[in-house]
Amino acid sequence: MNPISRTWRQSFQKFHIDSDYFWLADALCLISEQRPPQTKHLTIHVLWTALSVLHGFQYCCFVIQMIKCYQKSPLDKEMFTSMVNLVFPFGVAVLRGICLAYHREAVQKLKKYINSKTCQRDDAGSFELRRQQYQKVNRNLAAFHCITTANSVSWALTIGLHGDDVFKIPFKSSGWIGKTIDVVYALLLIPWCFTLWYSPTQFVPILSFFNTELQIVVAQFESLFGKVVANSSSIR
Repeated sequence: MNPISRTWRQSFQKFHIDSDYFWLADALCLISEQRPPQTKHLTIHVLWTALSVLHGFQYCCFVIQMIKCYQKSPLDKEMFTSMVNLVFPFGVAVLRGICLAYHREAVQKLKKYINSKTCQRDDAGSFELRRQQYQKVNRNLAAFHCITTANSVSWALTIGLHGDDVFKIPFKSSGWIGKTIDVVYALLLIPWCFTLWYSPTQFVPILSFFNTELQIVVAQFESLFGKVVANSSSIR
């Protein structure tokens, strides 16, 4: 329980001025990036490589099943629509991930700037505003990904495993090998939820914390403006 409790305290309870705003968001996106993760852990790299290859293969299988469904006569419109609704969001999510991966250095510079918290670092009010936003965003991220992961698990164990053949691998094998392939193929649907929500998981914290820092900057300028007005009045 120590890693869980430590993660819980780091993400939702403890906050200090040098806390990483994006710690939880980056951890959730570690294996769903479209570029190799920036970590020295070999296990993470192996897992990322395996998921990238398997998800690429699975997406090709979805496209093949969609084409087969379209070529059937008569056309099963409901099943074809289901495959389009499966292939299209996955494809859009991957393209968004590729765009973010292409601009990863720029995104990291923006995160580093927001994380610097250069304005009003020693101000108690600014610290409290940062702490509240930090806890709010991380709680929402954790709750959101718990719900989406639970939905993905439910979908994989129902539609993916026991649904129509169109949701399964198009290359059939018999016996226990075929059953094992079907189970692995269905379970591969679960990590797709992290790929689907990769860009919102990155952009929501960036925009939220950037808005917080701007509020602090605006408050500081308002305070300075008030002091300038007071000084000018006293001089007169």
